[in-house]
Amino acid sequence: MSGAREVVAGLSEIAKYDMVVLQIGANDLIAGDEAGAVAADLQQLIEQTIPHANKIVVLTAGNIGVTSAFDGQQAEALEEASRSFDMEMTTLGQTYNDMAFVSLFDEAADDPFVQKPDIYTSIDGLHPTSAGYKIWYQKAKPYFATALKQ
Repeated sequence: MSGAREVVAGLSEIAKYDMVVLQIGANDLIAGDEAGAVAADLQQLIEQTIPHANKIVVLTAGNIGVTSAFDGQQAEALEEASRSFDMEMTTLGQTYNDMAFVSLFDEAADDPFVQKPDIYTSIDGLHPTSAGYKIWYQKAKPYFATALKQ
């Protein structure tokens, strides 16, 4: 998240963008940071970004724990962290008029990345393929359209 803070801190005082998209948080969860702490850090980043954007759209990763990159207790912990982070961010998304949170989290039983990993998950077992990113884009598209209409 520190890299994103540096980018936002480097924005011009007079810069005002129609929309800023932040896809952030997954690496922090994978590193073992608590979901609530990651959401709090992201809230600070959002507040730093607000003066520079008419609308902020925040996405993160989906259900990290169900990817084939992790197993056992680590997978269980990451699934719970992903679920908790999604809930924290959903609540945070209701706090700001100029920020929208796009939930990419699906429970394992409903997760297309679990149902068809050979189509939606890349060879590293973690990142989406083009088809996987298309699913995420379809979820985010209404948020982008709304943000850009304003």
